[in-house]
Amino acid sequence: MNLSENQTPVLANSSVEALVTPEDHDAGFKDVALEYRRGAPRDGDPRSIRIVKASRRAAPAILAGMRAEIGQRDRDFLLPATLACLPAGLNSEHFLDTLTIECSTRIEAIAFILTFGEPGQKKLAALTQAIETNVRAQIAIREQAT
Repeated sequence: MNLSENQTPVLANSSVEALVTPEDHDAGFKDVALEYRRGAPRDGDPRSIRIVKASRRAAPAILAGMRAEIGQRDRDFLLPATLACLPAGLNSEHFLDTLTIECSTRIEAIAFILTFGEPGQKKLAALTQAIETNVRAQIAIREQAT
């Protein structure tokens, strides 16, 4: 994704193009090593996860869920796409919260890109811009109220 740092906070220090290769798109999944906030995983915790692209039939519902998340305080607009791509039992905010911020952000970006591909990367940029506009408007409203 060729976005400036001002357009998307998704992965500030990483190239999104390197996250998902054409081979990953062809396979329909990507295996990702997990990094836990606590350091080492607990006994029974997975050390890696397979992120599988969501079906084309699920895509409209995922986008609708993402739009619903935009502008809600403390909500992650990529969450619907992310959860749709994670294995059963691990497709929860609770699981993502056990991971480092960098790891969970990487998983979110990979899930979105696997599901929506190149055109999805443009949608990601547009959604990010919409969020930034909404946040700026909320800040302006709060400043006017004080």
